[in-house]
Formats: sequence, structure tokens, C-alpha cells
Amino acid sequence: MNTNIRSILVPVDFSLYSDHAVAYAARLARKLDASIELLHVVANPVIAGAWGTEIYVPDLTELLESVATEAQTRLAVTIAGLRGQGLAASSVVRSASEDVTAYCW
Repeated sequence: MNTNIRSILVPVDFSLYSDHAVAYAARLARKLDASIELLHVVANPVIAGAWGTEIYVPDLTELLESVATEAQTRLAVTIAGLRGQGLAASSVVRSASEDVTAYCW
């Protein structure tokens, strides 16, 4: 199949639906001879409304870094599985405060 698609961006939130999206992207990438890029966005719980400002958080920066590190570890397992299938794959973790839409273009 000849297309202009060279890379498939897959947002990952580690849910069952996300697992299905990765599996679908793998099948599609195989057909299109495309690479896969997994994207996980770490949300700031205060900005997202999960926590109010009245809740004491000892070190929010440290918490967000910990969450990002855990996401990178989990993505590494998925990347290893995709590469084990012979697919080109990579991942990126971004903060919700970053301009993620700029990354997509």
C-alpha cells in the first residue's frame, strides 16, 4: 500500500482503550510501513481540577516528575513490545502545560 503516512501518533493514557489503540496502530504501521510514536501527557492535578488549592501538596514539582518517570517506564515496556514485532517505535512524555499541539506538527 502506497501512502504518504510515515508516522502514526498514538496518545496513550494506559487504559484498556489505549492498549487497543496501540494494537491498531501496530497493525496499521505494518501495512503502511510507518513508525509509531506514543505520546503521554501528564496533567497537573491542580490545573485539571482533581485537587483544589486548599489541599496541601508538599512538592508538586516532585510529584509531577515522579508521574512522568512512571509514564516513561510504562511506555518503555510498550515500545519494547512494538520493536519486538519489528516495528519502529518511540515515545514522548509531555506536561499538559506544554504546547502539545505544536509537537504534533
